[in-house]
Amino acid sequence: MNTKPMIQVGIAFVLLGIVAFTYHWGNDMSGEIDVGANPIQAGVDSNKTMPITYVLGGVVLVGGIILVAVGVKKSPQ
Repeated sequence: MNTKPMIQVGIAFVLLGIVAFTYHWGNDMSGEIDVGANPIQAGVDSNKTMPITYVLGGVVLVGGIILVAVGVKKSPQ
């Protein structure tokens, strides 16, 4: 069995897991509306993150580490 694809997929999973942890998944919206002479500020300041992305990122990261470790262990010397 050729283990090189396993190592490559593992490295890709590790990189995807790192991106999932470092990428900002929240929305940030705010604005200002001019109505007549009085400016009115309207908007939503939300910095919500989706915790499921951190869980999936962790699973992908750990899975990638396991794939790389198994691929390296099975590779011919």
